[in-house]
Amino acid sequence: AIFQRNFSSKFQAEIPEISPKKQSEKNRKNFVRKFRNFKQTFVQRHKTNWTAPNIITATRIGFTPFLGYFVYTGEYKIALCGLFVSSASDWLDGYIARKYKQKTILGSLLDPIADKFLVSVVAVSLGLKDILPVSLVGVMFTRDLLLIGGSVVVTRFADFSKDQKMPQFQDLNFEVKPSLISKANTTLQFSTLWAALAFKAFEIEPNLFLNGLFYATGSATVISGFSYFYKSGIINKSKKR
Repeated sequence: AIFQRNFSSKFQAEIPEISPKKQSEKNRKNFVRKFRNFKQTFVQRHKTNWTAPNIITATRIGFTPFLGYFVYTGEYKIALCGLFVSSASDWLDGYIARKYKQKTILGSLLDPIADKFLVSVVAVSLGLKDILPVSLVGVMFTRDLLLIGGSVVVTRFADFSKDQKMPQFQDLNFEVKPSLISKANTTLQFSTLWAALAFKAFEIEPNLFLNGLFYATGSATVISGFSYFYKSGIINKSKKR
């Protein structure tokens, strides 16, 4: 019993005592270390999505309904300025993505959706004010609606079967690349919106140029719509390997 008591006393004496202050500091350091690890993991997973071009594109999408409101309420000059800002931001996010190598899968999806949403909202607003022909608005809106729906379906279900687990967004392995005719059609659509809105804002009577632009845009919209179903703009990167 005496040996056991002496051994216990000696063993306890060899254990260094940790003061409450040191223990609190140790806990604090452990918490900071775990928080930094969590933050690093979170940022590493999501940094490819939260880029400056994607933020600009998302802002443009959020601003689009206000642009349609200005057109519908007859504030044509304000709407024209808003259309200029939206067009400038469209160029800006593309420039930043290329210049600073910030191209992402999310960006390749958001950018065309933002363009189609902008064209559809402004075109419908101009059609309701009898500034654009109803037939042209119908063609533009229908084509863009089908294009967005098709892109979503292909994006969600490409490269995996029903038996496979739905992949996470960061694991997707393809990007959206618009065709040449699609780019030409988008340019014509924006030119039509610009021209129609400018004619109305500055009270210029429609002329042969504007009517010709209407026919050219309608034709290009129909052709690009058919081409989309025959040749997808979505390229699977894995096929290049």
